Amino acid sequence: MTDYLVKRLLHFFILGWIAASLVFFLIHLLPGDPIDGMLGVRGSGRDIQRVREELGLNRPLVLQYADFIVRLPRLDLGRSIVHRRKVTELIAAYFPNTLVLSLASLLVSLILSVPLGLWAAIRRGSPLDTGVVLAASLGQAIPNYFLGPLLVLLFSILLGWLPVSGSGDAVHLVLPALTLGWSMSALQLRIVRTAVLEELEKPYVLLALAKGVPPGRLLRRHVLRNALIPILTTAGLQLGALLTGTVITETVFSWQGIGRLLVTAVRGRDYPLVQGLVLCMTFVFLIVHLVVDLVQAAISPRIRFEIRKR
Repeated sequence: MTDYLVKRLLHFFILGWIAASLVFFLIHLLPGDPIDGMLGVRGSGRDIQRVREELGLNRPLVLQYADFIVRLPRLDLGRSIVHRRKVTELIAAYFPNTLVLSLASLLVSLILSVPLGLWAAIRRGSPLDTGVVLAASLGQAIPNYFLGPLLVLLFSILLGWLPVSGSGDAVHLVLPALTLGWSMSALQLRIVRTAVLEELEKPYVLLALAKGVPPGRLLRRHVLRNALIPILTTAGLQLGALLTGTVITETVFSWQGIGRLLVTAVRGRDYPLVQGLVLCMTFVFLIVHLVVDLVQAAISPRIRFEIRKR
């Protein structure tokens, strides 16, 4: 198990270095000059040169890259051109909102998908199963940029129950969490249904029923426990995707997270901030993947046995 942990950490750092390098060079290949966006049309040639020297943009690209890699382990991502603050400070200020939204959306997804997927698997072929599968297909077909305004129209404008946008109170969390959780639950529901169906068809289920084990106890203690691996894996990967992919939803609902901050940084050609946000999203996704792999190895005897054989 220790060798597996070392190997996964080594893969993590290698992928992190590759991702950081790609982000750095791709950002510097973007068209436009960030100094023009910072100073505007009134900036003189002398002002532009001075700001370039202050930001280190006048140095060769190789030296800028070397400095970037050296500063990265210290979490020094430079200063925002537009906000005039450290990039790490801005990420620390906005990331908690994205984390709260992601966890709330994941909770909504699990609340919707686990009971419905379990019921659909138990009553396979019934009208309930057909309706659940159709609802899952519909959920996957509706994009967030369409579902979000639809929920706003229904719950905010027509019914007046919830605010249209913002991120001040818990009530502002409901609509964006529903928007993300609905689309997530569609995939999670299919995973739950498939995993439970596979377990129900295994011989130990028939043997337990023949011995008189109550069906409810069998589902709770054996079927759901054995089906937990794909469910947790999908939930973990969805959380990683949420932490890095809430740009559209945060923009629609004016939620003050790193997704919306990324949109404003791109519009303002704030290259250090764009670079820092993309790196943050990349490393968060890699960390979530690493944690999911370690949790799988910890709770699954089969995976631990395969690791020992390697």
